[in-house]
Amino acid sequence: MPLLTADLDWNVLTWIEFVRGATAYRDHFSRQAREDAAYLACYRALRREDSMLARVGRSREIVTFLNAWACRLDSKKAPAVFRGWIYAHGSELEELGLVALTDRDVPSLSREVDGLYDSVIALRSELHNMSDAAASKVLHQLVPDLFVMWDKTIKQVAMMQGYGRYSGFLVAMHELSRRLLDQADMTRDEAEVYLQRELGYSTRKTFAKYVDEANWYWTVGRYSALRGAQ
Repeated sequence: MPLLTADLDWNVLTWIEFVRGATAYRDHFSRQAREDAAYLACYRALRREDSMLARVGRSREIVTFLNAWACRLDSKKAPAVFRGWIYAHGSELEELGLVALTDRDVPSLSREVDGLYDSVIALRSELHNMSDAAASKVLHQLVPDLFVMWDKTIKQVAMMQGYGRYSGFLVAMHELSRRLLDQADMTRDEAEVYLQRELGYSTRKTFAKYVDEANWYWTVGRYSALRGAQ
């Protein structure tokens, strides 16, 4: 049976490895951690709202999710800050909400992607613990079909492979996703249905979320699992 790729290289990862990584995330993390439950609670709350303007009222759920992932934001101050930010950038978020990670026009959206990403990072002047991980998590929860979450470790991997900005990382995830779906001979919709069924999740996750789960497991989680098995 093939092993997971020893060093994460998005140019050579296969569909088999991708599924194995997502499965390992479920087995070693999702079933045992409050973080994934917090992700799903926030995801479901936001999906119940049919517009970005309506999601302004879900800022508290976003903060609860972020702090479950140790983002350590001020739980009293952060909801109002995010409400203002979502309101200010609602039209941009709505437009990107029409785009999925596998769509062909993703590489042409670098300016828009980096503009939004940088604007979330700029909230650091009000929320001192705003990090790359937190910024990507906010964007993913609001536009879950497009944005892929990352953290400090995954960002380091991206930079080592030549992706200096978030938009470069996102284009790499776009190219990876299209190649994986070609190997699996599935559409994005078919892959999401397949993964939900195979992994036994009650909520259908986006393909972008499965990319994050596999990335997290390959860069962080599998080492924790190995230590736990010793």
